[in-house]
Amino acid sequence: MKAYAGIEIDLLAVQAARRNATNRRRTNGEFLQGDVTKLLPELLKKFSADATAVLLDPPAGRLLAGQLELLRQTRPAQVILVSCHPATLARDLKVLCDDECSSW
Repeated sequence: MKAYAGIEIDLLAVQAARRNATNRRRTNGEFLQGDVTKLLPELLKKFSADATAVLLDPPAGRLLAGQLELLRQTRPAQVILVSCHPATLARDLKVLCDDECSSW
C-alpha cells in the first residue's frame, strides 16, 4: 500500500517530485501526472478515509466544486487547503464545511 500520492498537471513538476523522492529514498508513494478532477476519485478509493490527509494547492482560486463535493463525500481525516486569497478560501471552506463542519 502506498503511503502517499501526488497529482500534478505539470509533467516537469512530477518528474522533479519523483527525483526528489528517489533522492530521499521515499519509495512508498507515487506521483501522477494529469488532471486532478479525473485522477482524484480513483486515488481516494485506494486510501482509508479515516487515515487520509489531502493537501490541495490549486492554481489561483481554481478549485472546482466537483473536487470539493468529492471531499465532502469521502470525508478524509484531514484536508489542508492552500489558498492565495481570503475570498476564495472562504468560498471553498463554506462548500467543504457547509452543514457538517462541526462533525468533520
